Amino acid sequence: MSGNDPLDGVWYSGVGSKLELSVKGSELSGYFHSKEGPGGKYRLIGSIDPDPDRDNRALSFSVSWITPDTPKDRRSVTSYTGQYHRSHEVIRTIFLLADETSPTKQYVSTFVGYDNFSRMEPAADLADKERKLGTPHSKLA
Repeated sequence: MSGNDPLDGVWYSGVGSKLELSVKGSELSGYFHSKEGPGGKYRLIGSIDPDPDRDNRALSFSVSWITPDTPKDRRSVTSYTGQYHRSHEVIRTIFLLADETSPTKQYVSTFVGYDNFSRMEPAADLADKERKLGTPHSKLA
């Protein structure tokens, strides 16, 4: 997935989940390989500032954690919004994870959290520490 854009390629979250990103103009696409729950590979789509020469670029992407095998009580989607900072080679995001639920439980169906992505996969002990922080993201699939 490597191309001309500095965001193209592989990125890792604090818990070791892997992003494969590809940028074409203002379109962001790729895959999110989750290290949480049962794991898995999920398609992502999004948008980004199309100027690859900018030092700071706004972006957003969404991931559906739903497959034909996903149990009914584990169906959710996540939308990430944030920025790529070239000087630190990091993508910093805030996310909203929404679980499918009935209208009477709507008030507890959305979680807010953060993920920072870097080019280096975190060491196992650091990933475990991040996972133990108990962010809502650890609730995924």
